[in-house]
Order: sequence, then C-alpha cells, then structure tokens
Amino acid sequence: MLLLAAGPVASAEILEAGSTRPDKVVAEFRVGGTRLVLVAGDIAEAAPSFGQNTPGLDFRLAPDAGRLFADLTEGAIGQEMSLDICGDTLVTATIRERLDGAGHVAFESLGEAVFYATRLTGEITCD
Repeated sequence: MLLLAAGPVASAEILEAGSTRPDKVVAEFRVGGTRLVLVAGDIAEAAPSFGQNTPGLDFRLAPDAGRLFADLTEGAIGQEMSLDICGDTLVTATIRERLDGAGHVAFESLGEAVFYATRLTGEITCD
C-alpha cells in the first residue's frame, strides 16, 4: 500500500506503507491500496453549496495537494475511489476522468454539508 501525504507546507511527500500519518488528518481519498491523506492546510476552500436542488459541499485543494489528487485520479481512471472526511466514508465513486484538485460531494441536507465543510477547513476539529 502507498500513502501519499500532502502537508500544510508547500511541499508534498510520498510516504511508504506503515509510515506515520500526518497529525490532524481531515480527509482521505482511497483508490485500491493508495491513500491520499490531507490535513486542513491542504484544503484551499470548502463551502456548502446548493445546486440543482441538491445540497452539497464544494472543495478545492491547495496546489501541492491538488497535483497529487490529479495524478492519483489520472492513474486510476475506471477504478473506484472513496472519500473519507474525519473518518466517515462519505462517497465511493468510479473515476471517469482526471480530477484537477476540486470536487463536489452531494448530501441529503445542507446541515451535513456545513458540518463537513467546517471540518475540512479546520474551523472545527475532527475529534
């Protein structure tokens, strides 16, 4: 298993399996045995949204994390990817194309979107 870690500083690291995860992990993208682990500093923007009559969460990753995310998705087209925020698996979907460091997650309520947006940005901790 490979662990990709993007940190709150300007340089991202690739960690071997079994390496210590960064402190304060807020999100994790999983594809097969590869995990992209993010801390709040890796999230450039996260905000609740309401589009097409569906509440959701729009997010944009910081540049280093966005590049890792784009590389991860480009190499995994056709595979399933899961997104965990604060340890909760929110969605599992098939990657159809390279994703350039931004995305949208649909929710049943706007309250859920607000709950997870505040955790991604670090306003409220995952504890």
